[in-house]
Amino acid sequence: MANSKPIERGDIFVRPEAPLNVWTVESVKNIPGLPLHAELVSPGVNPRSMLLSEGILLDGRMWNRITAGSVETADGR
Repeated sequence: MANSKPIERGDIFVRPEAPLNVWTVESVKNIPGLPLHAELVSPGVNPRSMLLSEGILLDGRMWNRITAGSVETADGR
């Protein structure tokens, strides 16, 4: 796993193919019998949310964790 730091509320992720579509960890869920999961939200005109396992989020081929400064640079703020 490329991103080895544990997932925490407030972490920011983007998909490599859509780097301007920002997702923020709203909560971390510990579901008995399953790996750790994170609820991600993407604000905007049509807000969206999804629940993903820690393994998927930490796979650098599928998601990239970024810093808040990177988001500001990416969207021009």
